[in-house]
Amino acid sequence: THYMDEAESLCDELIVMDHGHIIEAGVPHELIAKHFGEEAASACESTRRSLEDVFLKLTGYGLE
Repeated sequence: THYMDEAESLCDELIVMDHGHIIEAGVPHELIAKHFGEEAASACESTRRSLEDVFLKLTGYGLE
């Protein structure tokens, strides 16, 4: 899927790909914690980081 919020809530594990290459794999909340720290993964809804933030950090571009 290209819907990161859907993937975050439904997937036990996932792979982030860019142009057919695997750039990261793991458990959604662990990927968020790995790239933004434990606080970002468990913060309140307004400051919480998401898988989309991880994707943007890893690839350098946004989803449209």
